[in-house]
Amino acid sequence: MQAILALLARPLIEAAVSAFGQVLLDLFQSWRDHEDAVALGRADAVQEAAVATQAAADRMANVPLLSEEEIMKLLREGKA
Repeated sequence: MQAILALLARPLIEAAVSAFGQVLLDLFQSWRDHEDAVALGRADAVQEAAVATQAAADRMANVPLLSEEEIMKLLREGKA
């Protein structure tokens, strides 16, 4: 009986270690996938912010600016 257990012990231990190692590799891979997804989310947020900033800059560029003469006139009239 002990001979049979001795013969089976090594393959069983190797199988357990192999399964544990595979679980560790799967956990590490899922952690890396999560970190990649977080980084991609940050990149998307940065890109959306850049687009919004450019749109705001475009709107500001389209605002008509008053000349110094118009500003002085408004100041004299008390409308500024």
